[in-house]
Amino acid sequence: MLIDYYDVVGIDNIADAFCLEKVRLESIGQIVEDFDLLIGITARENALTVVTHNKKHFCRIEGLSVEDWVE
Repeated sequence: MLIDYYDVVGIDNIADAFCLEKVRLESIGQIVEDFDLLIGITARENALTVVTHNKKHFCRIEGLSVEDWVE
């Protein structure tokens, strides 16, 4: 199966970090869409880097490593 070639990263342990970052971002007026925030917090909490051309949103997430391979 295709899934056998990839590591699956769960999201069951990131709820607290997600909520804290959502509140922090909203309090400073820098809203990030929930799914982008979920991706970013999951990556941050698992010491992963997000590769995206949409750095505008992901760079708002404190402590997240972000790379744009298009630049």
